Amino acid sequence: MVQSSITGTSKRRIIVTAHDTTIVTPIPHAHSPLFHPCFNEKHPEDVILRADTDNPQDDNLCFYASMPLLCSLSGFFDGLPSPSSGDTTDDTPIITLPYASTSGLAVFLRAIHAPTTSQARLPRSAITCESICTAAIIARVYDVPQVCEVLGSYVESRKKLYSPFLAYTIRAMGDDIIPLAHAARATAGLDISTAPPVILDLLRQYAPDCLALLHTIHARGRSAMTTFHTMLAKTTTDSFYAGSHTPDERCFEARKGDPVIGVMERLREAKTVEEIQAVAENQYGLQCRSCLAGATRQFNLSLRWLWSATAEGWLRDC
Repeated sequence: MVQSSITGTSKRRIIVTAHDTTIVTPIPHAHSPLFHPCFNEKHPEDVILRADTDNPQDDNLCFYASMPLLCSLSGFFDGLPSPSSGDTTDDTPIITLPYASTSGLAVFLRAIHAPTTSQARLPRSAITCESICTAAIIARVYDVPQVCEVLGSYVESRKKLYSPFLAYTIRAMGDDIIPLAHAARATAGLDISTAPPVILDLLRQYAPDCLALLHTIHARGRSAMTTFHTMLAKTTTDSFYAGSHTPDERCFEARKGDPVIGVMERLREAKTVEEIQAVAENQYGLQCRSCLAGATRQFNLSLRWLWSATAEGWLRDC
């Protein structure tokens, strides 16, 4: 059950749940809130969001945030009751957010200020995987899917810093089908067991269907690769040399050995769909146009089958 609390300097707390509002008394007198340095300036119609975790190492800092913006993005915030004068500090409502760490809430608030996913107010330096995951949890729990869209684009644009599994997890938290499908395809060729445990735990807890889908996708990919290499083993040179160009003409490719054998070796060495695609896009490592035409005739059908059995199949399933 999603819940939040609005507290203030008075000795009471309003616990807001999905079904009702309950007054709980008493609670200790609240101290002056401590603010995050990047969110310590108050603007008209702001509220105070307070991080709330059980982690003793978290400062559970406060943040000024625009309530109209939050309400426009989230049914949760839009449905909160209006606070009474006792639920405020300096006339500003305080909303305590369970599940929200200080670092995760900072990332969440930067993301909601992005007018587009490419203009997110996120730092250029690397954000920890844990902070991104916590921001995604806040977005899912408090019904702000746009944050997952921003975070997904942020992670995908920094491929050298973040695992494709993180991008897939963020997309899963946002329930956006098409980006989720492409994020799934980006994990091809990777071993799921190498994914950071925090990512798998997040999928297991908040998007178990997407975790099951990811396992299915990778199982299908492994099976397709096995079938593709079996097809290579049965390949003959008939299609490769179907034309006027034959190895007897001793083109410069043939001087280095049988061209079709060289192409097959490059394809066998490729361990993932992406590596196989790279071989094809690199013209199979051939320079002779006639040999390239032969390789295209020889392997085009097998490559089209592999692509259909993996990437396109994943898009359908997602």
